[in-house]
Amino acid sequence: MQTLSADITSQFECGGQIMTGSAKILLILGNQLVPIDQLKESLPEAPRNFSIFMAEDLEFCRHYRYHQQKLVLVLAAMRQYADDLKAAGFAVHYQTLNETTAQDQSFLLGRWLPHSAS
Repeated sequence: MQTLSADITSQFECGGQIMTGSAKILLILGNQLVPIDQLKESLPEAPRNFSIFMAEDLEFCRHYRYHQQKLVLVLAAMRQYADDLKAAGFAVHYQTLNETTAQDQSFLLGRWLPHSAS
């Protein structure tokens, strides 16, 4: 898990929710699907002050010769985790593999952040 130290002071949409004021962005990768209870314990302000960005990464899928069934399992786990985070009250922005084929995660994250982020 990586917390980005961007203070967001403008209004923006994240996962269908309108966020205003200051928020922290949490980047969660496919190998960082920690139990949500532990996530809330380690981040006492969560989910109130955290937005979560998750993206399926084409480069991860191509980097090693993973079995296709393993990739399906990893992507399904990520999607379920994102749904569980939303149910727990987190604002989640999730990019599927279809949406990320031509772009890398850093570009998508930069596009997702409002221009007013510092």
